[in-house]
Amino acid sequence: MTTCMATGGCTDENASNYDMTALTDDGSCVYLGCTDPLFLEYNPYALTNDGSCSVVVVLGCIYDSADNYDASANIDDNSCVFSGNSCPGDFTGDGFINVSDLGGFLGAFGTSCE
Repeated sequence: MTTCMATGGCTDENASNYDMTALTDDGSCVYLGCTDPLFLEYNPYALTNDGSCSVVVVLGCIYDSADNYDASANIDDNSCVFSGNSCPGDFTGDGFINVSDLGGFLGAFGTSCE
């Protein structure tokens, strides 16, 4: 008489130790990635750091048309300051007329920006 035993292992295809022969998940799945939230590569699902963290998060103003533009910033922290707005349709003050300005834009449509 032959007995068939279920093979346990990691059954999640997204895990680094996925086992295609496993029939039941035994909780052994390992998820690699950057586990440090201070880096741009941070992966909230990673449980094991794989050394992929390389670019430190720098908060600041990322709009180059702002008075306080920070060239080293890579994440906008909503601190941008725009003085002397030469674009009257830019109701949000971000230096651009876009969908965020839609309500006010309809009233300013056709205005040229200097």
